[in-house]
Amino acid sequence: MVPTLTPTLDKEPIAVDGRLSVEPDPGAGGNMLNPVRNALARPLAAALGLTALLIGCAQTSVPAPTPQLFTVENVDSGSDGTRLVFNRIGALASPPAVGVHNRGTLRLHNTGTDTLHLSSLGVDGPWTVTSTPALPTDVTAGASVDVTLTFTAEATLTTPTTLFAGTLTINSDDPGASAFPVTLSGLWQPYPERDPNGQYTEPTLQQIHDAMGWTFALNTASDAAALSGVNNGSNVPINQRGWVHAQGDEVLSAYWQAADAAQPVTVQEVGAWSSSDASTLYRYARGTSTLVKVLTHSATDYQSLFPHADGSTTKFAQASFTPSGAFGFNMDGYEYSDPANNDQAKDRANGCPGPCGQHLRFWPLTAGGQVMPGAYVMGVDYQSMNDDYQDDLFIIRNITPATP
Repeated sequence: MVPTLTPTLDKEPIAVDGRLSVEPDPGAGGNMLNPVRNALARPLAAALGLTALLIGCAQTSVPAPTPQLFTVENVDSGSDGTRLVFNRIGALASPPAVGVHNRGTLRLHNTGTDTLHLSSLGVDGPWTVTSTPALPTDVTAGASVDVTLTFTAEATLTTPTTLFAGTLTINSDDPGASAFPVTLSGLWQPYPERDPNGQYTEPTLQQIHDAMGWTFALNTASDAAALSGVNNGSNVPINQRGWVHAQGDEVLSAYWQAADAAQPVTVQEVGAWSSSDASTLYRYARGTSTLVKVLTHSATDYQSLFPHADGSTTKFAQASFTPSGAFGFNMDGYEYSDPANNDQAKDRANGCPGPCGQHLRFWPLTAGGQVMPGAYVMGVDYQSMNDDYQDDLFIIRNITPATP
């Protein structure tokens, strides 16, 4: 409320703690207003009145933001639909006979109580919408629709492996997100694994990291430089020739345990860039040598994001298990999460100062700067071949370093 000024004959207004009051004016004999002070009081009263009005406006309640009614699911990874990631190899007209992840699907769920109107889709970058209901369309409460995009980038076969970026915009009458943006990332490589001259053409771990939208650090400026030796295809400077040495946000742990013993550990293979064959991930209890299969990816998807499960063209390579205590990981019966169990001869021959044998590495999963509790990215390099640590890549959830 704006304060009002009610003067008396023997008192004049003054400001006290933000309020107007009156007091006797000795200079005026106590029976009339001092004209100078009164002249100063009038603009002061007006200013205080405006301040009170502004404070009253600031205290008015602000409506809460309208919630988004379309929730967007990434069918490829089961995560939120803020990003779709793709890869493809070679020319569009004659691609090599290798499995790739050049198609990605979003599922739009109407979680509100009213019908939502999906009006259009906007695509920026080398992608095309290849499967969706005819637009515009209505999505009733509780229903969902799928939107599939195809990655169409290509370049000359002498072009280095390239990361492409784009955006899908979902336009609707959703009051909370009428133009919902989805980040698109695509890795294009000219040849599977190597070019005709024998040079590696696979994406580096850093390129894959960036495509996936991960924000953990693979390395920092204070980390050691790449060790000398054959460096073909490696991701400098994380190439440490198997040296057991944490870089960036890496966590060193030979063994792991469930972060929540009441919940299973889940594993999804998110990438494979190795030789033309299937790969199998195992686990083993600490103190034992018995390997237990976790999953195997398809032999045709050896140069792909989100490889399929062995024997399937629709199911992704993912699994879950419930450990009874501390456990380690093993890849194809060769590479262990415990460096002491790995062959270190090649590491030392390539310049590893010791201790050596670090062929599986772990980074805490972060996206958008947010750490995903209990989730890690595991990168594998076979027998220290080129120390690129993207031969197989997994996201593993509900784990924590095992107690000694």
